[in-house]
Amino acid sequence: NNLHDIMCAIEIYKKNNEEIFVKGLRRGKRPIFDLIFSYGLNIISSIILKKKLWDITAQPTMFSKSFFLQWKNPPNDFSLDLFVLYMAKKLNKKIIRFNVKYLSRKTGQSKWNAGLVSRLKLSINYLRFILKLNKQSF
Repeated sequence: NNLHDIMCAIEIYKKNNEEIFVKGLRRGKRPIFDLIFSYGLNIISSIILKKKLWDITAQPTMFSKSFFLQWKNPPNDFSLDLFVLYMAKKLNKKIIRFNVKYLSRKTGQSKWNAGLVSRLKLSINYLRFILKLNKQSF
């Protein structure tokens, strides 16, 4: 469950120095549309940004305060996951990924996963952000 994943991330973080970047890597059966969207985002981001970026929105994610303080103009929307993983790669952080079990949502509703139109809007916004991020120098 999610609490177990968070505890695993904390243990990994504690066993290493604080300059590591810890991020989940989803395992398990996911809906086909989610996989298509996720793989498309991974591939496009990796090509444009010239960094291997995979399972960008997987959780949990843990990093140091000093890493956080290095960010310049982070987004305040859904693209934050992409920004943070990209910055970890750009700054050559040691990245430790660990398997997390994919669980479908039990309560509440997704703000972006409400059908084809919302996915297309999110995809366009992501692409805009990827292009903007590619132009920035850090």
